[in-house]
Amino acid sequence: MNGHLLKGLILKISSRCNLDCTYCYMYSHGDLSFLKQPKFMDESTINELIARLKIYFSQHSVPNFQLILHGGEPTLMPVSKFDELLTHISAEIGNATHIHYAIQSNGILLNDAWINVFRKHKVSLGISIDGPEKINDLHRKDHKGRGSFLAVMNGLEICWKNNYPFALLGVQNPETDPEEIYSFIKSTRASNIDFLLPHHHHSNKPRQKGYAEWWIKLFDTWFYDVDESKPNIRFLTQIIVNCLGLGQGFDMLGQETNDYLVIETDGSIETVDAMKICGDAFTKESYHLKTHSFGQALGSPLMNLYHQSHQRLAPECRKCPVAYVCGGGFLPHRYSVARHFNNPSVYCEDLKKIIVHVQHAIMDELSDETILEAGLEKL
Repeated sequence: MNGHLLKGLILKISSRCNLDCTYCYMYSHGDLSFLKQPKFMDESTINELIARLKIYFSQHSVPNFQLILHGGEPTLMPVSKFDELLTHISAEIGNATHIHYAIQSNGILLNDAWINVFRKHKVSLGISIDGPEKINDLHRKDHKGRGSFLAVMNGLEICWKNNYPFALLGVQNPETDPEEIYSFIKSTRASNIDFLLPHHHHSNKPRQKGYAEWWIKLFDTWFYDVDESKPNIRFLTQIIVNCLGLGQGFDMLGQETNDYLVIETDGSIETVDAMKICGDAFTKESYHLKTHSFGQALGSPLMNLYHQSHQRLAPECRKCPVAYVCGGGFLPHRYSVARHFNNPSVYCEDLKKIIVHVQHAIMDELSDETILEAGLEKL
């Protein structure tokens, strides 16, 4: 593990979803391995997970650890079972470390009972939505082809009614208006929003153009917004931080290691789930909670590559002046059948444009003295 400790696990407590989003990397990119997995994580798998966590925490001093409840749609699990799951984990782990729980949901099934359980366990809530109705419902549909916007808004209203904080997660569509989306985001009173580039790679290239221009327009709208209550936009904040040389990042950007593993409903240990876009059963490396420790799993070819993806760059990236900011981009976006991951991101040119624009905007706000002291030069 090269001295790096895990920051957390992504627990796939459900392997099915009540939506049928057209861009979904789990179900719409050709990976059918979910059909062979249990619909929900069962008690025996949860016990195996707890046993592995206990061993890990006994071997390593980990003051904080994140468990991200994911799917599919995690709230398809009955709320009582969800409560039992988190209660069981917390009781078994005890004071070994501080567990931080988070959940990523489409928000459709949220009700007062769910919010009460989230509050009980201090669960950070993320809700997926792409923008106002006409934008969200382009891709986020149910299994009958109906838009999900009104159902998601019911979930947001549950949060508002219960005064429960949430963040938003969306997928970028360059044919939409970023200003309209930003206005909608602010109206939801979300604390944070993150947008994902659609999951494509060199053997399945994006059909649309204008990703950089979309991000630049969103950045300008957000960056020059003087409203003190404006939301954080993680992707843009990380570019700013990295441009200033503060060395932070996450799996999309930066130079840090990616210190998360995925646990599937059957107990399989895998790399980040977005790697499923590279092919059917692509993430299956035959590692399992029964047979392997987390350290052993991180030594697997694919999990280790993801872990070090911002250090193991393609030749073109190693000599690029913005590589310290983008870190080569998100690993699945580098894939091609011919060269596997030895490529720049399929969004390379877009990332360059975004990063240069953001860096120039930051430097225009700094004094000459600060720029000199920080050793900054415009890209």
